[in-house]
Amino acid sequence: MMSTKPRVLQIGRLLPWLEERLAAAHDLHRLADEADPQAFLAARGAEFVGLVTSAGGSGADAALIDALPSLRVISSFGVGLDKIDLAAAARRGIAVGYTPTC
Repeated sequence: MMSTKPRVLQIGRLLPWLEERLAAAHDLHRLADEADPQAFLAARGAEFVGLVTSAGGSGADAALIDALPSLRVISSFGVGLDKIDLAAAARRGIAVGYTPTC
């Protein structure tokens, strides 16, 4: 049975309690768990409507954003958005936000 929760892709590590809360409300998948992240994105990237990352992590470049054609929102935990390609997100109408402290 497929989940009715929004499918969210997690890039990098988050605090354990935060991962637990996200997983309770969303169908959360960690890209780091994939042996071949590029192949996974090519095969299943269209399933994700949300992307979560951290300011200290790898962020979201244009290539990652392009690999997620159904993406509607990017959320970064930590201060700043410098690791997110804001122009690529804007071109697609993707909302971008951050939480300054967790």
